[in-house]
Amino acid sequence: IFHYGKYSFLKFENGRNVGKSIKETEQGMRFILNDSVKGIQPKKSMHLDEIISRIYNKPVIYIGERHGNYEDHKIQLKVIMGLHEKGRKFAVGMEMFQRPFQKAINDYLNGEINEKQFLKSTEYFKRWQFDYNLYREIIEFAKAKNIPIVALNQWSEITKKVAKEGLDGLDFLEKREIPEGMDMADEDYRSLLSLVFKSHRQHQSANFDYFYESQLLWDETMAHTADEFLKKNSDFQMVVLAGVGHIMHGYGIPKRVFRLNGKDFVTL
Repeated sequence: IFHYGKYSFLKFENGRNVGKSIKETEQGMRFILNDSVKGIQPKKSMHLDEIISRIYNKPVIYIGERHGNYEDHKIQLKVIMGLHEKGRKFAVGMEMFQRPFQKAINDYLNGEINEKQFLKSTEYFKRWQFDYNLYREIIEFAKAKNIPIVALNQWSEITKKVAKEGLDGLDFLEKREIPEGMDMADEDYRSLLSLVFKSHRQHQSANFDYFYESQLLWDETMAHTADEFLKKNSDFQMVVLAGVGHIMHGYGIPKRVFRLNGKDFVTL
């Protein structure tokens, strides 16, 4: 998509036959010029400060990210700083850390270990691998302002095993890590994940049902972890930082947390 003024127009890529308006010929590209052009007129845009003022009292605030995009993390930090300036009491839930390493996170925030020990103890570079500097400002701000950070994610060993063998491939101890009452029935989400599955080459020889179960386990674990914190800390809000695939349309984490506690939420 490319943007012009307040309209967004569809753009075709690499000459792929993505619709009747464009197709390949031996001489190059042929365009049907009398086809109608479809545009999208977005709703009124707002400055981030105005957005923060509108959503600051929501019990759960989801901020999606493209993991390697620095600007996304600056926006996350800005929202977190804005909530703190408004005197809100909240925790930051992070997809980037896995549940078994919560103690190491707490120890770092409490000043009991240094940054190097924190990164080694959470196995950050083994389990997440994206440049830590993308998240460092957020974590350091939380540390300075006594904002809890909650490790949301499932053991990567378990999600990877489910992607290869399905939930039935887990042993007894691994199955104990599965959240109770997982929602497997969202057909819209399943359809979306089917498109994702087909677009990634590494999945082409895999089993989609296993991929789907792995994604649901990922989402459900993060949702249950967020809900557990909110139930134990009823006076807190939660800001959830996760990849856009876990947040957009509400399919991944948001609707699952809502199913568990009915708390209002907003996605950015």
